[in-house]
Amino acid sequence: MLPSKSVVFLVVIIILNGVLAAVLPGGRFAVIATSKWRYRGSRKVNVTKKVVATKDMETKYFKDNILLLNPQQSADWKDTNGTLDLRTAGSRYFKPKVRSIVVSKSAKTQQKKRVTKLDRASNRVDGAISSVFWSDALEKVIPAGFTQSRLDRWRDLSRDNIVVNISVGCGRMQNRVVTFRDGVKSCVRYRQNLEQIQGEIFSYYLSRLLGMRNVQPENIAVLTEGGKMWEGVMDQVVDAEWEYDRPFVLAEYVDGLTPAYIPAELRYANRSIHPSRELLDKPEAELVALAQWSDVIVLDYLTGNVDRVVNNMFNEQWNMFSMEGPTHNLDKVAVESEGREGTRDLLVFYDNESGLMHSYRLLDTYSSYHDKLLKSLCMFRTKTAQNIRKFYENNNIAKELWRTFAEREPNMSRYVPKLPTKNEAILEKRIAAVYSQIRYCETLYSQ
Repeated sequence: MLPSKSVVFLVVIIILNGVLAAVLPGGRFAVIATSKWRYRGSRKVNVTKKVVATKDMETKYFKDNILLLNPQQSADWKDTNGTLDLRTAGSRYFKPKVRSIVVSKSAKTQQKKRVTKLDRASNRVDGAISSVFWSDALEKVIPAGFTQSRLDRWRDLSRDNIVVNISVGCGRMQNRVVTFRDGVKSCVRYRQNLEQIQGEIFSYYLSRLLGMRNVQPENIAVLTEGGKMWEGVMDQVVDAEWEYDRPFVLAEYVDGLTPAYIPAELRYANRSIHPSRELLDKPEAELVALAQWSDVIVLDYLTGNVDRVVNNMFNEQWNMFSMEGPTHNLDKVAVESEGREGTRDLLVFYDNESGLMHSYRLLDTYSSYHDKLLKSLCMFRTKTAQNIRKFYENNNIAKELWRTFAEREPNMSRYVPKLPTKNEAILEKRIAAVYSQIRYCETLYSQ
């Protein structure tokens, strides 16, 4: 009598595991769980997998039947009623159909110890969620960011100061780091293409109209012949190949930055930031980051910016690790410098020059990725949602954007024109799409 398929499979796995342990020294592989295919009618509802944890840094399939998980990734697993939920396991290689796996007793013990240690080592926010909005309790611990008073101070300083040095930095080409007489530094974003100046400054003012405080203070400046502000550094101006009467952006220089990474909730095909028990159980630091990431998604959807997330999603078809590296044009404040209180752990959204202009010409290519990212979001900051609703109901975001710029920088409207009518219409349409997503989420989680 032939042995059953399950017995044959078990024997093969045991032999294979022994071979792996023998081939790789140090006993790197240890079986922690298995699960089986099951059928309901003709539909498979689970899958047989041998899950193996390894000390190696890479994560990959082994002959389609063994999943090698980086232990650092397995630390993200959630222990729920004796199961590990692979949807939050941080592994892009486990097929989405796999719902959960049963954990061995030793693995349960290890997971319990890990969670206990995490609870003791991190702060948590009680009631971090209110419907589909981040709660007031969480808002109190989110960095204040670039406040209005700081913006006013920067505007006055950057207009009435004397430049004493210009050095290479702040990105590519003709960008420079400018040092003022009192030691304050600025990033000059200088572009030959006026569209990039429009994209940068209008994306900045859009973020302010939405109540976001994550874009550093900016204003338009122009180099004029005979102006006192630059007269002491004209040799360096010539070296930078700047021209008279051409607008550029002066942005506050922010130091103490460290790379920021796309959160696990957004990295994989089943990306989701929705109200959930798992979200409530996260440490304070993760919630603070996720709340700011919800603003990243909204702002980048409105401006069409592809640099931070969308382009990485697009590139996954060629590079499966494209979502793993540091986020482009987004950093986190790691060290709070003097005069910049309330910015530690702030996510800084910088270099937004493609927004609202060039990025809109790319929507035929990237629109589906923008839509997927927006639909993955069902948690919003209250102030952002309120402002989205206001501009949707009044249908006046483009008008307010130009009014704000002209009011804050009255002498610069002759250098920087308003958005084209077509682009204004696209922005209004995208405001409506974000509002629709907020309303959908409110309905979905109304109970």
